[in-house]
Amino acid sequence: MGNENENGKESLEQLVKAINTIYSPEVENKLRAIVEKVGAIIRTIAVETSPFMESMQAIAQQMQSVRIQLPKIEVPSELQKKLKKLKYLQLFRESKWPVFFHIDEGLMECTTKYLDLSVDEIERSDLDEIIISYFSDDYIKRMTEGWSKASMVSQERQAILSSAVKSFLKEEYIATCCVLMCQMLGLISGSYQEMKQIGIDPPKADIKEAYFYYDPKKIPDKKLNMDKERNQLLGLSLEVQSGFMYWTVAIEYIYNTILTSEDGMENSSHPCRNKICHGIQTNINSREHALKAILITDILLHLSEEIMNHPLPDFDEKDM
Repeated sequence: MGNENENGKESLEQLVKAINTIYSPEVENKLRAIVEKVGAIIRTIAVETSPFMESMQAIAQQMQSVRIQLPKIEVPSELQKKLKKLKYLQLFRESKWPVFFHIDEGLMECTTKYLDLSVDEIERSDLDEIIISYFSDDYIKRMTEGWSKASMVSQERQAILSSAVKSFLKEEYIATCCVLMCQMLGLISGSYQEMKQIGIDPPKADIKEAYFYYDPKKIPDKKLNMDKERNQLLGLSLEVQSGFMYWTVAIEYIYNTILTSEDGMENSSHPCRNKICHGIQTNINSREHALKAILITDILLHLSEEIMNHPLPDFDEKDM
């Protein structure tokens, strides 16, 4: 117990000694001088900046009473219509219906309930029946009236196209599909050659870029064969001057679906050109196949006229 007291006394004495060392009169005087200098500086700053502080305080008070009014941004009605149509463009892209240039108020009204459906839900829906019903015989007559005015359509070709339309109106759908699909190569190659004749020849490097975009899983040949209609179609797609989003979707559909050489398409709901012309696809006796064949032909004729800069009448021009 005595040893503990001694040890505690010694520790206390060491603590007092340390405190006295730190707070010696000399150190205390130095600290006091520092504090006084700092205080003087603070007082000077307070005096010199008081007008500024008062001004800032006044501004702060004014800002509390100010209500910020953001200007009302009005989206032009024409732009609203274009943005609305883009939603339907995506719907028809996902459902693979080539009605991209026929998105009018009537078609939007009867298909609006399908906008928020998934691709699987669309496939199980009655969208096909709605579109087939919308494109009535009268609609087809109006749509195809301008075909004869296309620069690509000679008298002989007009007779062939006209017979395909007449077959459709008589519900001879096999004839419509076979005739129009056999015309595809002539329409694409003819347009491509016509484009070159007026001095437009897309660089092969650009066509390869388009190739990668539309068919990213396939590596193109080092030297593109421009006699192939698929490559010619890519060349044509590079020269459109308006409606880029619409043309991109349309070319994608024709390139990847209608001109496909993939296996397993013999029972497709689309008129696959190669499969039909080679006698592989035979399920084409339907209004759906024939209607799509007409819509595809309409797209190709307008593509040619778009590049040649004389658009056909009654074509819904797009600038997006």
